[in-house]
This record gives sequence, structure tokens and C-alpha cells, in this order.
Amino acid sequence: MDYALPCVTALLATVLYLNTLSAGFAYDDSRAIQKNPDLLPETPLWNLAYDDFWGTPLTHSGSHKSYRPLCVLTFRLNYLLGELDPWGYHLGNVLCHAVTTAIFTLFVQALFVGSSGNSRSSKLAGSKEKQSNGPESGAACSPPVGLIDASRIGPASAGLLFAAHPIHTEAVAGIVGRADVLSCLFFLLTLLSYIHYVRVRHSAEPGWRVLPALLTALLSASAMVTKEPAIMALAVCVVYDILVVHKATPRDIFTFAVFTQARTRSCHAKGQPVTAQWSL
Repeated sequence: MDYALPCVTALLATVLYLNTLSAGFAYDDSRAIQKNPDLLPETPLWNLAYDDFWGTPLTHSGSHKSYRPLCVLTFRLNYLLGELDPWGYHLGNVLCHAVTTAIFTLFVQALFVGSSGNSRSSKLAGSKEKQSNGPESGAACSPPVGLIDASRIGPASAGLLFAAHPIHTEAVAGIVGRADVLSCLFFLLTLLSYIHYVRVRHSAEPGWRVLPALLTALLSASAMVTKEPAIMALAVCVVYDILVVHKATPRDIFTFAVFTQARTRSCHAKGQPVTAQWSL
């Protein structure tokens, strides 16, 4: 996997939002940061597990019920380093956006790796075949290879668009938007971890199959306690498994044939016979 491209997209994401470092607190920042008692060092750390995003106990009738302790923990770290200096909070948002952009680029590369790997293999096979046959008499020299690899255009375009898309402006420029940025980060890490799990679940040793599965669950839980909509992370993993890995059609899904196909592939991978089972 190419790691230079994620670095480039992360650098662009950083440069685009450097102008936010001189901004101050605005709107919801007042209640979530300046007036939030959970950021103060004298407040017990475990209060984050019982309070909402704004520092109000979840059992209180006036609580917003937004449970985001992991995001509040990063605000508390900001307070520990620079108290209520907004520069540090904005820097944290910019860095989170840069890391998220890099992870998104890696995620797109992971989606492209199958097709790009096949294309590279076919190109290598074709070049070896030409070398074995020898050069044809009078044949023109092949044109020079371009500097841009076609398999990188998709991930590069997606990563650069993600870094510069204006839909991220409010989340990155507004300090309370860190919940969205961090939630997206853990969401993408969950998907990357699950993609790795899918690739090793039928071939690796049992212990090595459990580790990525546990990591996927841990990252999904981290995303959920950063912002609530990330509860869909595991659902997206299931959809990826059914539609992308097993290439199931609507008929396969409605007749439950996709589960039979998954079991058949698992048995073939383990070298076990496939026994007949009831299916619709």
C-alpha cells in the first residue's frame, strides 16, 4: 500500500485550515468548553462516563443526552496543556482532520487494491511474455511509461476531495465539531480493520483472526462514544461483507443464499467438505 499519497492529502488538509488557528471560541464552544466542568483538573476523570457532552449529568432532566466522553477527554487534554487558549483547541481540530484525511485515503486505497493488484499482475505477465518471445524485427520501441499510475488516480482524487471539501468546514473550524471529525476517524479505522479481518479470517491462524475482529469491535465502540451516529459502523461492515466481498445480489439476500455461499467458501478455504443444509 502506498503511504506517500495519504501524507500528501493530510498535508493539504492541514494547510487549508491553518487560518483557523487564530480564531477564538464561538457558539456552542462556550458551553462545551469554557463552561464545561468536566474539563477542569479538579473534576474526577470518571465523571466523563456519567455526564453528557456539555458536562451535565445524564440523569439530570436538563441533560442533552449526548454521550461523547472520548471527545470530551480530548478537550480535557487541551485544557491541561493550555487551559482556555483557543489556539490549542483549533490546532487539535486541524490535526484530527489531517489524520482523518490520511486514513480516508488509505481506506480508498484498500477498496482499490483488488482491481489495481489484478491490473498490475496482468501488466507484469504481459511484459514477461513479451520478453520471453523476444523483440519483433522492425517493431517500434514502446512508449515511455507515464509518471502517473492509473491505479492511484481514484484514491488520489478521493483523498484530495475529502481534504478540501467545504462540507468539513464547520466541523474543523468549530471546536465542538471535533466530535464529528473524531467520530469519522474511528469510523474509517473500523472499516479498515474489518477489511483486514475479511482478508485473513479464512487463512490465518485462529489467534490472528480474533485480533482484527476484536480491534474492529474496539474501534467501533470508540466511534460510538465519540458521537452517536457512528453506531452504524458495524452495520456498514456487514453491508461491505455482503455486497463487496460476497458480491450478493438482491435475490441472494432475500433467499438467504448469501449465507450458504459464505459457508461454502469457508469450507473450501479450510479444506473441509461441504455438507448439505436446508436453505430457502
